[in-house]
Amino acid sequence: MEKINQKGTKIQSEVRVGNVFQEISAYVHEINAELIVMGSKGASEIDEVLVGSITEKVVKYVYYPVITVKEKSDLSNIKSIVYPTDLKEEQETILKDIKALQEEHGTHLHLVKVYDSVFASKKDIEERMRNFAEHFKLTNCSVTALEYPDEPEAILQFAQSNDATMIAMATHYRRGLELLFNTRISKHVVDNAKRPIWTKRVN
Repeated sequence: MEKINQKGTKIQSEVRVGNVFQEISAYVHEINAELIVMGSKGASEIDEVLVGSITEKVVKYVYYPVITVKEKSDLSNIKSIVYPTDLKEEQETILKDIKALQEEHGTHLHLVKVYDSVFASKKDIEERMRNFAEHFKLTNCSVTALEYPDEPEAILQFAQSNDATMIAMATHYRRGLELLFNTRISKHVVDNAKRPIWTKRVN
C-alpha cells in the first residue's frame, strides 16, 4: 500500500509472513534500500526483547546502513556525530556516507579512539587520528583519544558530554574471539545509547 504524507513523502507499507529477520533482509534487497531505520524497544518487556534481538541481527549481518532509534528523535538537523574508529582503511564506505551527511547538514564530526596507555600514548594516538582524517579528507572534524578501560562506556559518555545528535559505528563480520569482541562493543552501545545509532557493515 502506498500513500503520501503531509510533507509530500511517499510512504509504502507491506506486510509479510515468515521469519522477521529473513523477511526484512529480503525486502531491503528487493527494493535496493539506501537506509534501514529500526526501533529497539517494544510496547512490552517481551516485545522489547523480540524487537531488540531482531534489530541486533539486522545491525550485525545486513550490509545496508541501519539507524537504530530508542527514543523520539529529530534527525532533520544533525548537528554532530560521534564516530569511534579503529583507524583501519576498510571504513571508507561509511566515511563516504558521513561526509555526504556533513555536506547536507554542516555536521561536525567527532573522531574518537579509545586506547590503553600500556600500548600507546595519547600523543601518538591523536597523531595517527589526524593522519587518518587527512587520508580520508575529513573536514569539520575534531580528534579525541580517550584512555578508558571500557570502550563502549567511553563512547557513550563522550557522546553524552558533547550532546551529539548521533553515534556512527562501522560494524564488521568476524569469527571467533574477534566476533565476540566487536559484537560486545556494538551491542552495548546500541542497547544503552539514548541517541540514534547509525551502523554500517564495512566488510
